[in-house]
Amino acid sequence: MNQIHPTAIIGPHVVIGDRNVIGPYVVITGTTRIGDDNWIGPGVNIGERGDILGTPSAEETPSWEPHSIRHEFGVEIGSGNVIKEHVTLHAGSHRHTSIGNSCYLMPRSHLGHDCWLGDNVLLSPSAQIAGHVSIGSRTVIGMGALVHQFSNVGPVSMVGMGCCVRGNVDTCRTVVGEPHRVSGINKVGIQRLVGEAEAKNVMNSLRQKTPSSEFPEPLRSMILSWEEQIVHRH
Repeated sequence: MNQIHPTAIIGPHVVIGDRNVIGPYVVITGTTRIGDDNWIGPGVNIGERGDILGTPSAEETPSWEPHSIRHEFGVEIGSGNVIKEHVTLHAGSHRHTSIGNSCYLMPRSHLGHDCWLGDNVLLSPSAQIAGHVSIGSRTVIGMGALVHQFSNVGPVSMVGMGCCVRGNVDTCRTVVGEPHRVSGINKVGIQRLVGEAEAKNVMNSLRQKTPSSEFPEPLRSMILSWEEQIVHRH
């Protein structure tokens, strides 16, 4: 059974799983699908159409009304995620905007249209992710960081506070600055993923640019999943 605050607005095409908590003044619209055991805080907005010039139109029935248009692409959210106050998640235009499992989206962060997040991704307060971005599992996006559209951040990476990513960030890298520059390998993230004994081998493989197929699990699967989700410019 879900706990949905009476002030929340749930659109007619939204599908919600079980044991979710949906807080005050949350608006969930569009073709949105939500899994189980998610916590969605006050003022969150999920499923509005992305900021593409010409949409939305005042002539169109608002997405929260019973007779609104059912669009092909929306937002898909897995299970066990925490979405804090005033987060915004826009619906996709060419594919679903997708969030995996056990992600943590902190206050005022934004995920643009057609984005993909793997599992266990952390968006810090006010992190802003533009459209068509893919972010691999167990990545941390720092407070106030910006990720430009069609950029991509590999799994187990860390984007520093206030960093501006324009282009791709390779797997397990730490980046800082504007525009972003690589400051090192995310040693702590690697150790947490594969343990200290295996971490040294992984770091050597990263320096030698070893093919992703030769990395240990679960890093190998994380890389392959992320690479499959990278969007090329239309």
